[in-house]
Amino acid sequence: MKIRRFACALLGALLLLSSLAGPAVRADEGMWTFDHPPTAAVQQRYGFTLTAGWLDHLRLSSVRFNDGGSGSFVSADGLVLTNHHVAQPWWKNDEMDEALKQGLQPEIAEMAAYFPEETAGVPTQVTQISSDADLALLHGDLSGLKRPTLRLDSRKEAAVSGQSLISLGYATGISAILARAGDETVDQILKVSGGDPKLVMTELAKRKLIRPLVTQGHIGDVLTDKIVYDAQTTSGGSGGPLMNKDGRVIGVTFAIVRGFGGSNFGVPIRFAEPLLKH
Repeated sequence: MKIRRFACALLGALLLLSSLAGPAVRADEGMWTFDHPPTAAVQQRYGFTLTAGWLDHLRLSSVRFNDGGSGSFVSADGLVLTNHHVAQPWWKNDEMDEALKQGLQPEIAEMAAYFPEETAGVPTQVTQISSDADLALLHGDLSGLKRPTLRLDSRKEAAVSGQSLISLGYATGISAILARAGDETVDQILKVSGGDPKLVMTELAKRKLIRPLVTQGHIGDVLTDKIVYDAQTTSGGSGGPLMNKDGRVIGVTFAIVRGFGGSNFGVPIRFAEPLLKH
């Protein structure tokens, strides 16, 4: 028995509430979009030089999945890096344990990757799942897209406690995305789509409204299996990249600490290397 699309969407929402729940953690400048970067403030406080070229590279490499979650374009072969729980929302989902015990076999009917400025989503499939961390690789036919890839940096010196970082992700849920569009645009989209989530995403893509959020902060600690940091994280930011001041990916966001607004968690990027070698 297969769980249909609506059930998978519900699973994704439940898991995101569990892993990225509660009010977003506040960074000094808050979240910002690429059309209004706080260049001077970020340079002064965090030592990041937000050049137009660097920002454009990061923005064009970011991915938003149709049922929620974020990702990064990491290989010219069409590979997108994200979380295991984004690729398979039922993974380690306590609220689905009982259903799984009854023999239900969950399956995502369709998973599409949406890129900024592209007018349609790209179908993707899971190709690799990490056995050691909350990471997954998905593959799609991106040959028709001119997208830069993000460079990974797994060196110890690339992620050190006290250093600054940049976090990128997409707000989860259709309502969160629509909230950033004008009232007239929202009315048009809802009229055309009838509120169907897939059609809403299609209309947003056509209007080039698939836009990521960015924030900045500091690394609090680097542990064997996680990077602890304080940059504000949105629900839906799971799978998004964590960048150091050299512009390289040092981790992938996967969770926050409930009830404590100062610690978010990222998977160290070294756990992605075995996936990319296959």
